[in-house]
Amino acid sequence: MKKLRTLLAASVLAAVLLLTATGCGSGLAIECEGEYSYELTTLTSLPEKVTFGGTDDSGLVVVMEEKKNGTQYSLYDMAANAFVADAKLDKASEDVNQSGMIYLAHGVFYSTKTNSDDETEVTIYTRNGKREVGVATVTDGMVADKDGTRIYVDLKGELQTETDEFKKLAVYGTNRVGDYYINGADVFNKDGKYLYTITESILNLPSGAVNLESWSVGNFLFGQGSIRVPDDSEEYDYYDSKGKHDLLTYRLDLSCGKAARVDMDYVVGKVLTAINDDCVALQVSAIENNRIMENDVAQIFGTDGKVAVDLQSMVPGAEQVTVQGKYLIIDDGQNSFLYEGKKRLYASESSCTDYNYDLVVKSSDTSVYVYDLKENLIKKLPVKDIVDRGSLYNGDLWYATETEVLVLHRDTKKAVTVLTPEQNAKLIESSPYYLETGIGGPDGFKCTVHFFDEANTKVEMTGEPIVVAVSKGVGVDYCILRLLKPTENSTAVPVYYLIKTTYPTQK
Repeated sequence: MKKLRTLLAASVLAAVLLLTATGCGSGLAIECEGEYSYELTTLTSLPEKVTFGGTDDSGLVVVMEEKKNGTQYSLYDMAANAFVADAKLDKASEDVNQSGMIYLAHGVFYSTKTNSDDETEVTIYTRNGKREVGVATVTDGMVADKDGTRIYVDLKGELQTETDEFKKLAVYGTNRVGDYYINGADVFNKDGKYLYTITESILNLPSGAVNLESWSVGNFLFGQGSIRVPDDSEEYDYYDSKGKHDLLTYRLDLSCGKAARVDMDYVVGKVLTAINDDCVALQVSAIENNRIMENDVAQIFGTDGKVAVDLQSMVPGAEQVTVQGKYLIIDDGQNSFLYEGKKRLYASESSCTDYNYDLVVKSSDTSVYVYDLKENLIKKLPVKDIVDRGSLYNGDLWYATETEVLVLHRDTKKAVTVLTPEQNAKLIESSPYYLETGIGGPDGFKCTVHFFDEANTKVEMTGEPIVVAVSKGVGVDYCILRLLKPTENSTAVPVYYLIKTTYPTQK
């Protein structure tokens, strides 16, 4: 069973890595929905003196405020920009039997309290308020009461109650592979119905197989390993300093739970990324004349285990592939190239060093060029003048020269100087939410933080902004940023900003 657990763990990990880049398509086509956006809002509903607890992936965060007799816990919904009505917990300072709010699963938090019979009572909190469960246990993101009834979040993110304590469940966050879900070795359909359990006999990999690797494409799990064969064997796939080896690659069809051996002329090193439901990018070493080639390369494989798209003919020596929206960035170790399907954009020999949703950066030995996706040149900068560069807090690009800082806005496609030569702009830190510069002088190095509110007005502040809460979901992230704003009497008051960032997601 150790081999089964090892292979399944690797398969599930590969599925997790692929999940964020899985969509319908054929070849290298990627279908996306939604666009990149950045929204900033000043929060006026938060008290000044609060602290923040756990977050989930739906935009909920625990907010704690010290009251006269103890701590009040509340749920704040960053998606709705408001506190959740009735989702509150008052914990007296001396009450050691009462916990605070704890993350359970998507959209659900809970608290526990030890009663007079030394039993644990559970309360759950959602966007609909709170619910007293009574005596219960909490295990693996699930609450089970004393009668065995289980409360959990299903695959669709909905809170469910299941009375059959022996029924296998696919809970929210269960790893998706194509149209199926895998929890441990249990396989479920897209509706969460249990189908079967993957066993050693299903996988077919013989005992003693080494160098196990696995990946998924569509509704198939692949497992690969090697076994030693006798030195006088005439049937083998490759030989090395250790002897002769048989390369075994099996494909498990999740629709029926049956595995079959497939021929593959590559030794798989690792999963790079999924392209769509039909293709996956793997780092592989080719087998030629019964020898493993020394150079690892990137290649695109399909649901049959064969090369689906010859990446090496597109970019010879390609060794890395990443997916961003509907575009591929292919890297050969020296240059990067931006592709839409099989079409290379900006087909010059200069390297595509960055793609920032609506802006493309290319560089040569002498210059940096910033284009929009219609190949219009927005800005050209001599390499010798550039001190630093990166992504500004709102998804734009910034460049620092010896005399100024330029921001290239992704929405307007214009380059704007935000710091003047007199400010001796030198960027010292890159953040998704603010810009920090420094200036040297007789009194030492002075740092300045630049932050703009929703009206694009620069905010005066004391110190550096602090990220106090982050929620990362599918296609949307939320962040609460705290700044200390100076007042007329030289004191500083906290001001909170809610930042919502959306991203294109694959269908």
